[in-house]
Amino acid sequence: LADEDSTEHEFALKTLEKRWHELHEQILKCEQDIEQSKFSNDLSEYVTRF
Repeated sequence: LADEDSTEHEFALKTLEKRWHELHEQILKCEQDIEQSKFSNDLSEYVTRF
């Protein structure tokens, strides 16, 4: 039973770790998208002004 528990625990940890990495990737991508859209907005404001 203890073995079974630790195997389940291992599996749960691995699953959480995998999920965490996926979320982390998504967060990084969102941050990049935000930076790019800020840049685009700044650029279009600049272009509109001149």
